[in-house]
Amino acid sequence: MPLWTSTDNAGGKPKYDNGSDVSGVDTTEISAGGDNVVSIAVGNAGTGYASAPTVTVGGNTTSVATVSGGKVTALSVAGTNTGHTSPPAVTIAAPAAKTFNGASAVGSNAITFTAHGFATGDELTYADGGGTVVGGLTTATTYFAIRLTADTLSLATTVDNANAGTVITLTDGAGASHTLTGVTA
Repeated sequence: MPLWTSTDNAGGKPKYDNGSDVSGVDTTEISAGGDNVVSIAVGNAGTGYASAPTVTVGGNTTSVATVSGGKVTALSVAGTNTGHTSPPAVTIAAPAAKTFNGASAVGSNAITFTAHGFATGDELTYADGGGTVVGGLTTATTYFAIRLTADTLSLATTVDNANAGTVITLTDGAGASHTLTGVTA
């Protein structure tokens, strides 16, 4: 996720961009207590967010994420984000895993579970949750969603296959704790 602007970075100083001007952290500012974070651009929106994740900027967890269509679309810097003498760490919590029953939710090459929140092309990681793996899938492997309905999706091996509607042939597995997890923003 880009935090620093690459514009006017002579001398290798980190630059904060607040939308109207760019201020850098230089020796004078460091001796005066550092600089402030005023905005953050979203570089990787992630997938599979059902609600806004926790966002931490330089140890401050009061920053807020906006989620739309299962993706982080905006970050607002809130609270006190001052005194930075180097680029602060920005972390966004991972999306929650979506759980489904490997036997009863799998049929006709699709997986059904309430309000999955994924869009076609979203990157997902499958886990068998300790049960028998769903046929056609491998645990801890990345797949791509093909959204059929708000509650049903199929999976593809590549984003191109997902966009083309080329599904993986699925057969049911055993266990009620299989998961699909989106990508962290």
